[in-house]
Amino acid sequence: MKEKEVLKQIDDAIKSVKELNKSKDLLQKYQKQYNKIVFSSIGKSKLISNVLIDIDQNLNIKTSRSNKLENINQRSLVIIVSYTGKTRDIIEFYKYVQKKTKNIIIITSNISLINDGITKKYLTIKVPKGYSSTNSFYLMLYSTIFALKKLKLTSITNVQIKESIKKIENFSKNYKAIEFSNKLNNKIPLIYTWNSYPSLSALISRSFNIKAKSFCMINTLPEAGYNEIEVLANSKFSKTNFNKSTKTIVPIFIYPKEKNKRIKMDLIKTYSKESLSIEVPKGCLLTKIIYLNMFFELVSEKLAKKYHLDMNSDKYIESFKKIENSKKNLLNKFK
Repeated sequence: MKEKEVLKQIDDAIKSVKELNKSKDLLQKYQKQYNKIVFSSIGKSKLISNVLIDIDQNLNIKTSRSNKLENINQRSLVIIVSYTGKTRDIIEFYKYVQKKTKNIIIITSNISLINDGITKKYLTIKVPKGYSSTNSFYLMLYSTIFALKKLKLTSITNVQIKESIKKIENFSKNYKAIEFSNKLNNKIPLIYTWNSYPSLSALISRSFNIKAKSFCMINTLPEAGYNEIEVLANSKFSKTNFNKSTKTIVPIFIYPKEKNKRIKMDLIKTYSKESLSIEVPKGCLLTKIIYLNMFFELVSEKLAKKYHLDMNSDKYIESFKKIENSKKNLLNKFK
């Protein structure tokens, strides 16, 4: 995704949340302390909640198990994040949480869902149509952040938000993405993220799966004495249902700049002869996560071009489900 498209999504998020100023009484009603903030564990909602957990540890965020979370109560705030607002699981979750609390925020482009929320006097944020569901992540993430800021529920600052936006500018000139895509051509990436931002693993895996239709493994840094790559390489891991050809596993180590380079290089050499690494830029966690997510989206897009794939097609859903199911079956073998 080009930086102009991402910046447009953030601008649309700002405009959408500004509309809340027209409902000052409702805003004031929602400006209170909550015992927890609950997101659905479905799709983009879960991704956004994971990112927020990483960047703002002051927020007591929970994700529902399947469509329900038994201990939601009148002191809980539930945030419904769904671009289309048509997913069956989201609709069921919305019906369920209304029985538990009246503190509900709806962020969607779905007019029916917005109108229902307005009628029931929930805080509603109507984001613009025109984006595909697969490419609306930044719109939904920043809309959620701006809504939490409006309600004075987050410690994320304007300085951090501006820093993350600044890092997006001229992003497509990042030539290292070309090197990564060349080395990952027809291979399986195994992503190791630093323990401070595990939400990156899911974001990066999603980019590879959706855009490049490419199998991707994720993990945090391996435990000492356990060579996961060696275990996987000596197994039938690479023979999958969706691609019968045997592929090489290539680990990608993601490290913050401030960490010791020697430790990093020793770890990489220990675990694999062939590997890639990228240093995380300096800045707040929001900046780091946005930067790295965009970087691997760029890598995935370049891979998709090599594979002659339509990145913008919503037909990815069935193939994505097959990849996820194959991943679960394979991971069960290593438990």
